[in-house]
Amino acid sequence: MQPYEADDPEFVEALRAGVVTTNSEPFADDQGVFMSGFAPFFDSKGELAGGPVSEPEFRFTMTEQPIFPFHLANAGVTSGSASFMLLVDREGQLQDFLLIEATHLKFGEALAAVLPSWTFHPTEINGRFVNTTSRIDVNSHSSGSVVSFSVSDDLQNLFSNRKLIQRGSESYQVAELRDLDRLPDPVHIVEPLPPHPELVGPEGIDVVFSFYIDTEGTVRIPSLEDTGDQVVDEQILEAVQNALIQWEFRPPTIESQPVVFRVLQPFRFSKESGDVPDDSGN
Repeated sequence: MQPYEADDPEFVEALRAGVVTTNSEPFADDQGVFMSGFAPFFDSKGELAGGPVSEPEFRFTMTEQPIFPFHLANAGVTSGSASFMLLVDREGQLQDFLLIEATHLKFGEALAAVLPSWTFHPTEINGRFVNTTSRIDVNSHSSGSVVSFSVSDDLQNLFSNRKLIQRGSESYQVAELRDLDRLPDPVHIVEPLPPHPELVGPEGIDVVFSFYIDTEGTVRIPSLEDTGDQVVDEQILEAVQNALIQWEFRPPTIESQPVVFRVLQPFRFSKESGDVPDDSGN
């Protein structure tokens, strides 16, 4: 084991308070952009013994910067923010990405044009490379001929302190339930492959996945949201994800215009009945 010599404040806090914490800001080197987590460990007497650094959860390199939209600069706009959900496979290939919010739609579109050229690195957990979903937030500031960018994978809402985006403005966000003309209507449902009975305990297994329905009614970027206090075998989670990407819906709409909408969908697995999608998704 290599000694940890950096004076990272989040690492110091994990040791001082004995709590799990993560970097609040990304850091970069010649290998890419990183976010690290820190978890203290304790000896047999329950006393703090140390705090190892976890493997980076998500790594990427911005190999091409977007061009700040000229019409925004000409209108006096000097900054912009946009957030994307990404799906990167175990080979480090970007499989899908989706714009979910932006201060200006054109800025989000400018980022979407260069995102596929970025380099993404596979995520390793317990010695295995896994598929990864992550949200990235990109902030840009223009000053004369100089444009600067900062990127993070902070899971907090970029716009949590602002007013709701007004329709017709240049801003963009995923639709909210209360604004939809009607609830999303599924037209094709595929149930996950039933797990081996040995993988399901007597009380069953409950998991919740999120996904986005795009303007074509296609399911995008299914992601695990919650397993409660249960340890769920990876085979079950992959079965749910593989089933969800085959689901199809009538496109969600607002005032008859197709929009993107986020869904939470519970699943329950039991030894007797196999997998059952729960109708309480929203």
